[in-house]
Amino acid sequence: MIEQWECERIQDNFFTEKFWEDVRSNYSKLYPDKPDPIPNLKTWKVNYRELKKNTKIPWNFTYEDLVFPYDLGSSYENLVDSLGPIYLWMYPFGHASGDGTVFVKDKLKEDQLNLPFPPDGSNSDPADFIDVHAVNEDTIDDYNEKTVKSWSNFMGETLDDFGVDLETEDYELSKSK
Repeated sequence: MIEQWECERIQDNFFTEKFWEDVRSNYSKLYPDKPDPIPNLKTWKVNYRELKKNTKIPWNFTYEDLVFPYDLGSSYENLVDSLGPIYLWMYPFGHASGDGTVFVKDKLKEDQLNLPFPPDGSNSDPADFIDVHAVNEDTIDDYNEKTVKSWSNFMGETLDDFGVDLETEDYELSKSK
């Protein structure tokens, strides 16, 4: 099950340049033979946000287009998928109906399952996927970018409030400028 704080963190960073640089980096690492950095998804919606001319954020991509492939929608459905029917949970020889790696295919979401998850999950050096000499001050938009340590949701809760120990996690805590 995808934790709620992870969904909120991704949603809050969804319209930042750094998020999409990380998504493109992860996708190119997973699929080095594909020339296009992001696949053209059939389910993209028209999004009428105003973006800069040379932005790295896709025009027609919304947060709802992200797929959390191992989350079936509710905690109960996730438990039934991993433990089997509820009447077998206490039975010593009870088992799940599947192996936990096969999911029901939804044609609307099927084309999105080849995107990396979490989309910005790898700790990558920006020099690996950005031409550092080509970046100038005009293309850097730091206004909406948040680090893992400074992230908070709309109610002011931080990752520490959700029990995430940032000191033991292997996250990049400072933003490079």
